[in-house]
Parts: sequence; C-alpha cells; structure tokens
Amino acid sequence: DKGMSKKAAEEFQLALDQKALDPAAEQVMKYSLAQIYTQLGQYDRALAQIDTWFQSEADPKPEAYYLKAMILAQQEKFADALVPAKTAVAMSEAPRESWLQLLVAIYSQQHDYANVAATLQRLVALQPGNKKYWVQLSAVQNFLQRDSEALATLRIAAIANLLSDDAELRQLARLMFVRELPYQCAGSVQKGIDSGQIAPNADAYRLMSNCYLAARENEKALGPLAKAAELAPDAEPYMLLGQIHLQQERYAPALDALEKALAKAKPEQRAPIHLLSGVAQLG
Repeated sequence: DKGMSKKAAEEFQLALDQKALDPAAEQVMKYSLAQIYTQLGQYDRALAQIDTWFQSEADPKPEAYYLKAMILAQQEKFADALVPAKTAVAMSEAPRESWLQLLVAIYSQQHDYANVAATLQRLVALQPGNKKYWVQLSAVQNFLQRDSEALATLRIAAIANLLSDDAELRQLARLMFVRELPYQCAGSVQKGIDSGQIAPNADAYRLMSNCYLAARENEKALGPLAKAAELAPDAEPYMLLGQIHLQQERYAPALDALEKALAKAKPEQRAPIHLLSGVAQLG
C-alpha cells in the first residue's frame, strides 16, 4: 500500500534524523528507505539514501548494486547505471533474471548491441523456455549482421516449438533465404501456411516463390508466384510470372500474366510490360 509505504518512509527518516541509532541499525534503515523511496517513485531521495549507505558499507551485496542500478535507470542515467548493474551480475554466481533484464535495457539505451546479444545469451541459458529471449537475441544478431548466428538461434527456438507467430516464422524463412538455404526457406513458409501460423497473403507467397527461384526451381516457383500475383496490389509478381513463362517459351500463359500485370501497373511499369507482351506476341 502506497500510503503505508509513505508513512513508513516518514517514520524511518525521523529515526535517522535523530542520529541516535547504532551504526548497524542506521545502515539497515538507510537501505530500507532507499527501497521504499524507489517503490514510491521518489528516485532522487532513493539515490541519496543508497549512496550514503554505500559510503558506510564494508561488504555490499550484489542486491545493493542492483538496487542502485535500477534507481539510476529509472532516472534515465543509463551511463551511470551500467557499472552497478554489471557489478551486481558479476558478483553473483547465478544472476537473477531481472538483473540480466536490467543490463539488457541499459546496453540497449547505450546502443551497445554486442553486449545486448551477450546478455540475451545468458537469459536464453537461464530461461530456455522463454520465447521472447530467443526472438530478441536473433533480432540483435541479425542487426549485428551475424546472420548465421541469428538463423541458428531461431532454428533452435523452432525445434523447441517456441515459435508460433507469423512474424517470427517469416523471419526464420527470410534468414534461411539470406543464408542461401532456399529449399528450407520455401518448405518453412509452406509449413507455416499449412498450419495456419503464416497468413496466406501476397508477401508469404512472394517469399516462397523467391526461395524457389533462388534454388533455380522456376517451375516450383510458378504456383506460389501466381498466388502472390493474384493477391498483390502491385504488378510486379505478374510481370515476373510473365517473364518466367516467356523464358520457357510458353507464350499464351505469358501473355495472360502480362495482361493482368498491365491492369495493376504504375505508369512507369507500362512500357516494359508492353515490350514483354510484344515479345510474347511474336512467339
């Protein structure tokens, strides 16, 4: 209860102001006050108390460093919060999840993404069943252009059946595509669509067709590309479909695709579509 905490803070402060407590009791009182002020959102007072506590404390525990780091983070003093947060984690053989979470938040605010990744790896080890940490770790690894690590992280999460959201499964497929695993990419999208976890929209079918095209499986790309073309608001998939049919000298389906492309084309796309249509007509 906030009212009771406020009252307790007032009483503790009066007790300290009397300067009649023995040093051990005074230390306990200062630490308790720092915690109460933190709960009340009075971070300036909380910081003043924890700082005076540290001045008189011979053997500070990791919990105290975490408390100081949390107070400083709440004040958005992230550079100052880093050392106590790191100290709390370093002093503990088994750092608490909340301590590592705070460290991730501080590193993120400082744009130190290499250390964000390193700390998220510790969170993954600590809580392997928590999907959030796997997804965040993969995203940071991807940002750091560690594509193979990002893919490995998401694949482990997928094997553990932790991935279920459309965006996560698409990201897994995209990373497979980037890492030149086109068959796995196409299969992953197909599986997601079949299970209802990936929405069967233009982007999903476009991704699948791109995977098959990367695998040089143009025939297998035709089905998903045709679905992408049908669902897409733009002319691009129909243009690509027309080009693939042209390459295989299938002129009638090429003309059909290019005619549909023309219906969705932007002004600047119309000339190349007409050119392709002319080539198909000659065939």
